[in-house]
Amino acid sequence: MVKYTKRVKDMKTTLKAITIFAAILAVTSISATSSETESRLLEQALVEGAVTPGQKTAVAKYFSNIALAKKQEAQRYREMAKVATGGKFRAQAIKSRDMLQKADLLDQQAEYYQNISVAQNPVEEYKKLALK
Repeated sequence: MVKYTKRVKDMKTTLKAITIFAAILAVTSISATSSETESRLLEQALVEGAVTPGQKTAVAKYFSNIALAKKQEAQRYREMAKVATGGKFRAQAIKSRDMLQKADLLDQQAEYYQNISVAQNPVEEYKKLALK
């Protein structure tokens, strides 16, 4: 009977630990998502808040600088993917693949920011209007 009671206590303790871990994991993932959402909302507010040509130029320059930084970081990841660290071939291949995937993701983000930059550039807007 003592062994049975001890097993039940151990199971309850394990269940509590798993529940706490799951709760922490859920809170962490929610905060990560809200951080990304918050960032997108701030960017949207910046874009919508720019009304004068000077403000639009400043916003365009800001997003252009972000795009440039993302492109440079992507290039850095591509260069790191080429470097051999002297480990197992499989581990090296996985590391290289992961770095190239990060570089591709950064390129996509750079393109996103570059598109926002072009859309906010008053000169580009005037050119579009002139062509119509």
